[in-house]
Amino acid sequence: MTIRKKTSAKPAVQSPPSRDAAAPAPAAKHPAIDLITPILIGFTAFLLITGGGILNPVSTGWLATGDPAQHYLGWLFFRTAPMLQQPLGLNTNFGMELGGSIVYSDSLPLLAFLFKPFRALLPEDFQYAGLWICLCFVLQSVFAWKLLAKCTVDFRIKALGSVFFLMAPPFLFRLHGHEALMGHWLILAGLVLYWNDEYAPRRWVALLVAATLVHAYLAAMTGVLWMADLTARVVSRRIAAARAAAWMAGTISLCALVAWQAGYFVLGSAVSGGGFGYYRMNLLSMFIGYPDFSALLPGTAGMIALRPESNGDYEGVSFLGVGMIVLAIMALGEFARDPSQARRLRGHWPLLAGAALLTLYAISNHVAAGAVELIAIPLPAIVDHVANIFRCSGRMFWPVFYLIYLATFRLLAAKYRPAVLAGIMAVLIPLQTADAAEAFRALRTKLERLAWTTPLQSPFWAEAGKRYRNVFYVLPHNVPRGYFELCRFAGTNGMGINIGSFARLDAAIELELGKRTLAEVHEGRFQRQALYVFGRGDLWAEALRTKRPSDRAGVVNGVRVLAPGWAECPECMRAAPLADEDNAVLLPYRLGTKVEFGIAANSVEFAMEGWSIPETWGTWNDGVQASLGMRVEDKIEWDLALDMEFHTYTPNQTFDVVVNGTSVAKLVYETRGRKSAHVVIPRAVAESRGGDLRIDFRMPNAVSPLSLGQGNDPRRLAMGMVNFTIVRNLE
Repeated sequence: MTIRKKTSAKPAVQSPPSRDAAAPAPAAKHPAIDLITPILIGFTAFLLITGGGILNPVSTGWLATGDPAQHYLGWLFFRTAPMLQQPLGLNTNFGMELGGSIVYSDSLPLLAFLFKPFRALLPEDFQYAGLWICLCFVLQSVFAWKLLAKCTVDFRIKALGSVFFLMAPPFLFRLHGHEALMGHWLILAGLVLYWNDEYAPRRWVALLVAATLVHAYLAAMTGVLWMADLTARVVSRRIAAARAAAWMAGTISLCALVAWQAGYFVLGSAVSGGGFGYYRMNLLSMFIGYPDFSALLPGTAGMIALRPESNGDYEGVSFLGVGMIVLAIMALGEFARDPSQARRLRGHWPLLAGAALLTLYAISNHVAAGAVELIAIPLPAIVDHVANIFRCSGRMFWPVFYLIYLATFRLLAAKYRPAVLAGIMAVLIPLQTADAAEAFRALRTKLERLAWTTPLQSPFWAEAGKRYRNVFYVLPHNVPRGYFELCRFAGTNGMGINIGSFARLDAAIELELGKRTLAEVHEGRFQRQALYVFGRGDLWAEALRTKRPSDRAGVVNGVRVLAPGWAECPECMRAAPLADEDNAVLLPYRLGTKVEFGIAANSVEFAMEGWSIPETWGTWNDGVQASLGMRVEDKIEWDLALDMEFHTYTPNQTFDVVVNGTSVAKLVYETRGRKSAHVVIPRAVAESRGGDLRIDFRMPNAVSPLSLGQGNDPRRLAMGMVNFTIVRNLE
């Protein structure tokens, strides 16, 4: 079948003198349909992709792991914070001195401020993340529709085009755990305002304030679009420079005031993190379906052999989608055949300049194409510090991504008959949906885990929640293992806790808190109003030696706790006496139990010093030694065997396996990648400490990605533990 194009040399819709790249459509014949249709499209997409269960405000199971846990906990503590405080966004109970504000738990300040006044009426487990995600789907569709209306009046193209915007991989990828960053509709709204006939100061202010209260990255992106709009109107002399300067000063001042009240400035210079150049955009990211967003153009094999190897490249996911790639190629051909299209762009140089700067920032100073890093440009310290304020630079490409979408539809709508273009789009949507089927399945599975039950079931916790005002984790740091259960316990009981999960924190404060807590343990000066929880087995053993006679300590639901003055409380002792036999230094382990090291796995019970933050696949070490510890419940009558699966970070790694102070194996690997090992533990070594096993991995060749020029990650890595099992050695 021959595709018939429009024969007229002129676009079907003429651009106004002020704006050439996109033309406003005539008024719709049925404005109600134009209002309702995109809402229905967005809500339908939400139901199809998520299942809709996350709309239930008391369903929190899908928020119990990963980044969503951070976001939910931030709100849980913030709802009980004082209504009138300065700044209003302070959230000191979450992390106490280690924490900061509602901003740094990425807990959507916009909705947190909205719902906080009604906290007494809300159920205990109330969450607004599901409502926000639903709104993002709807508003993504609404503003995509408005943007497409600048290109065409055809109902079919606007409807089908909105579906493409809803299937945009950078938008859907954030369903994996960054709910606030699903606010891509803020970017689309900024593009709509850019193409308005007249400058809309009040709408721009509302949009920028909303973006500030959603996420700093989205505020920065919409800010670039705003600056481009204002500059373009000044250059075209549609707005006087003095008036534009007044608007700019007023808008920036108001947004700064809002940011201050939200809590952006509570960390001072610590707002600059680390990772710029690591969390980048890969040059191939527009054409690689990473992760799982394409079977035809996968990021791991197939038509594109190179893939983003760095863990940080996921922040720059900008895959267009196979359907959009086809449409973009068609549009590129039309652009090349029509020289007038290039001339139309001249009046939009501020927008193009902003897009270019965002792209360069997204790519960062570590330029990579697939697995190959092409250029690594060292930055002066001050430049690196500023760049790390928005360390996940790969996200900054999103406005450019949507400009590519808009340009594609604009060019094709001007050149193809509506029926022909709608037919092509109708064929490509099922193709793109089928191509990304694996990603859709993964998202649906994740979001349908609605129920969650706390493992802290002992009556001890209810009594502790009444008796103590704070929970002190030893030692305090960002994202310790099992932090969600402990933070949820503290938050629901109105207690403060010195741990949490934060997008930014002050390393100097973390160090000072650690020193202070160590002194309390060494000297036995445990605060009467605080419940102590021990993550490190060595400090737990010391606390058992230094505690006062009235203090009680024990392992409750797999958690090592020290309760100051517990013996002086009759109600407490009746609920949980915490007798001496509970004072195990190491937690019990039954032979044959598989211990997984991924997120929400059971490694928290046995991992001691030297391990980093859990990831989906497992956990890296951090340093030249990492340790495991457990008390074997079974009678040891044979030699034991430690069966492990792990990754080696670099070639030529050596692991000395030391059990109870005795070296039992030396593992040498010349290549990197996933490995397995079978290490025999002689019976005499296993019995040498009465069934307690202390397993140390000594790794002299541990090395940081930073030292290898592979980003800014300073951790010294060697072994990435996936799982281990200890069994009777029957060989």
